[in-house]
Amino acid sequence: MFGGWGRTMRWSVLATVAAVLGLGVWFALRRGAVRWSWVAVETALGAIVVLGAVLSIVRPPPFTRPWIGPWFALAAGLLTCAAAWTTWVRTKELRTTHV
Repeated sequence: MFGGWGRTMRWSVLATVAAVLGLGVWFALRRGAVRWSWVAVETALGAIVVLGAVLSIVRPPPFTRPWIGPWFALAAGLLTCAAAWTTWVRTKELRTTHV
C-alpha cells in the first residue's frame, strides 16, 4: 500500500497492518449488528493508522522524505475514526428512538 511493505520495520508498516485489519473489521460491521466493541476496535485501528502515518511523515527512513502514501494514510485514518464515531452515534440515536 504505497510503499508500506518492506524488509525493515517502519512506521508505514504499522499503518498498513492497521489499515488491513480495519478493513476486515469494516466487513464484519457491515454483515451484522453494530456493537460498541467493534466500533471501538475500528476507532482504535483508525487511530493507529493516523499514528503510523504521522510518525512516517515526521520521522521518515534516513535519506528519504515522505511521499504521497503517508498523507493518504493520514486522511484515511482520520476518516475511519470519524466514520466509526458517526456510526456509533447514529445507531445509538436509533436505539433510543425505537425503544
